[in-house]
Amino acid sequence: MVRVIGIFCLLHVVAGAWYIGMVAPIITDDSIVSDYPYFKIAYASMTAVCILFLSALCFIGLKLTQKNDRFFRWLLVILASEIAYIFVIGLSWGLAGSEYAPSIGAATGVANGGLMFQGLSGFVLWAPLVLWFSARKRSA
Repeated sequence: MVRVIGIFCLLHVVAGAWYIGMVAPIITDDSIVSDYPYFKIAYASMTAVCILFLSALCFIGLKLTQKNDRFFRWLLVILASEIAYIFVIGLSWGLAGSEYAPSIGAATGVANGGLMFQGLSGFVLWAPLVLWFSARKRSA
């Protein structure tokens, strides 16, 4: 079961990288973002964080496909960090003040779209449970 979770990690990485690669050329067009002065900075920052998350997920996915289940805890850390990151971004819309908030809000959807596949599939919920039950079954 560990290998299956690793494969799902890699599939989510591929989907996220595809999304980022598809959106990035469109977003860099100046005419689209002229109403939001801090959009490009917010977009670049959030996209960089997403790329870091996807890189870590790729590494962990490769280790899990090799049945190296000691990376289970690292998967939990990455998934929990992704969830916390999304909440922090949501809070920043209101806490950042009127000057930055519209740009952050506008960039949120497109910059964090690379992580949406994990949320849509429920991966952040079911993957840790499957690994936990698998570990309990092996130890019993």
